[in-house]
Amino acid sequence: MTQTNETNCILARDCAHAGSPAKCTDRCPHFAQLHSATGRHTRAGLPAKYALTTLADAPPRADQPEVYGAIDRVVASFSRQFDAKPAIKSLYLFSAEPGTGKTTTASGLLNAYLTAHYVGSLKRGQTPKERPVFFLDVNEWQTHYNRYTRPGVPDWRKEEAADVYYAWLARAKVADFAVLDDIGVRGASEAFRGDLHDIINARVAAEKPTVYTSNIPFADLAGLYDARLADRVRDQCLEAPFKGQSKRGRR
Repeated sequence: MTQTNETNCILARDCAHAGSPAKCTDRCPHFAQLHSATGRHTRAGLPAKYALTTLADAPPRADQPEVYGAIDRVVASFSRQFDAKPAIKSLYLFSAEPGTGKTTTASGLLNAYLTAHYVGSLKRGQTPKERPVFFLDVNEWQTHYNRYTRPGVPDWRKEEAADVYYAWLARAKVADFAVLDDIGVRGASEAFRGDLHDIINARVAAEKPTVYTSNIPFADLAGLYDARLADRVRDQCLEAPFKGQSKRGRR
């Protein structure tokens, strides 16, 4: 029996050939464009746990109906990326508790934008961009920073970590759509926080839609960065407070 790819492709929900033994395979050109080793989805940086998350079936939808109402309205505006209509709103996903669904939701948003970009580009006779989206796990990024700045680390490992660190910095600044996961990092060096500030400032200045997840309330953002940047982020964002306690390990 031929193995089909409808459970391994972010286009499956909107594809007429999903589940077809003849067409829903690794040979599908659209699957390759997105999910091959150099595909647009593969290079987006999504954590494997959330790679195929969609907003339609994301567990937080049932727990966070108010948040998902606002999110659905933002997703409906993703077609604006192709014209001169008002900029797409950014989102600030907040909860003091971990495990309430912020990262899951942010991953679903990234997949929704990438799908809208890929399908929308083809419908308009355009070639989809190679790297339109990027997911930056700020804690993992900080690990690379610590590895190349910490004394006693071998030079070859420092160079490797620095290469990854600055590559992610560059991508996070220029991607058309980005997730900055867990921007409320504490205990970070001033230099690291300065680089994160640089990313946020570049995206705000270019009015690029961004999903921020954080465990600090929006009102405290100025204390981590500066009041001017916090105000500019606020102007472009919808704040989406997640309610309840952690659901990790309960599903």
